[in-house]
Amino acid sequence: MYRPDPVPHPDARVMIVEHEPAVRDALEMMLVLNGYRALGASDGPTALAQLRSTPCSLLIVDLARCGMDGESFLREARRLAPAEPPSVVLIADADDAPLPPAEAYLPRPFEWGALLQQVTRLLPRSAR
Repeated sequence: MYRPDPVPHPDARVMIVEHEPAVRDALEMMLVLNGYRALGASDGPTALAQLRSTPCSLLIVDLARCGMDGESFLREARRLAPAEPPSVVLIADADDAPLPPAEAYLPRPFEWGALLQQVTRLLPRSAR
């Protein structure tokens, strides 16, 4: 039986905003297996509803498919946690420009290892 190592990031919670259930589930599993707490949302409005009760340190957002304007979504997500707004990784197509401000951008299709590298880099020090 597989037993993951002890959780290296016990305070870090990552939200994945992705409309494809299989991709969202796979990303959640990858994060959990690497010691993060992860939750998913199928679109921006669902993610905002979850963020009202469950703060997250990092958002991974499939920008073109979040179901609302990306800049509006990010502004509202950051407003919900003004003391510690979440870091953001945007997954976007090359033609999605202009992109809203974020800490990292990954082109679609993205490399899973590159995403995990960004997650590790962006989590607040207190969550490591």
